[in-house]
Amino acid sequence: MTKAGLAATLDDRGVNLTLFAPDNDAFDRLGARIGRGDRNGLVAGLSATQWNDILRFSLLPQRRSLCDLTPPAGQDLRPQTLYIQPTGDAAQLIFLRDNGGSLTILGRAGRSNVTLTQSDLGAVNGVMHVPSDVLLPGYVLTLSEMLRSSIDSSSGFAEMLTSQVPELNGPGAFTVFVPFDGTFTPPLSASQHRHHVVSGLVLRSNDFSDRALTPLSGGPL
Repeated sequence: MTKAGLAATLDDRGVNLTLFAPDNDAFDRLGARIGRGDRNGLVAGLSATQWNDILRFSLLPQRRSLCDLTPPAGQDLRPQTLYIQPTGDAAQLIFLRDNGGSLTILGRAGRSNVTLTQSDLGAVNGVMHVPSDVLLPGYVLTLSEMLRSSIDSSSGFAEMLTSQVPELNGPGAFTVFVPFDGTFTPPLSASQHRHHVVSGLVLRSNDFSDRALTPLSGGPL
């Protein structure tokens, strides 16, 4: 919070915010997954700008209790606009209630399938909920780090892909097609891993229907 420069915002008694604040264990797990060690290494390893983006991605600009976040009967989705950036950009979280009654958080540009372990912890200037993992916007970490941090993708595939495709650790824009558990049979060759990576940004909304995609392996996709 201090490194991100948001201490004053969260101390402001004139605002009404909702904060999604994971516990220390969640930061330890994230640090271990992306190779930063424990939470202390994670804090030191990410820049102030990265932490500002992460914490802003965990804020709603108004007080929202668990009841407010829960989709009404018959509705599967309830989007909530996140804290709006100084640039005017905004992101959204989507909240779903599964058959077991757990509230699941989907980040449109980041991590998904995070559940709330505690909720409705009140404060003078808002309310706090405790998610099971750190909410990450999609533009903070490298693709390599996002793959290792993901709790949705096949972890084995992610580990092998990041070692076989070193470009994902450096600059540049790439799109990665990541299978889920059970959809691939290891071991895959380096060429097969590179077949899952396309240079440039390919968005589901408009890019699949009108362009030919060439993966890093060089063959057709």
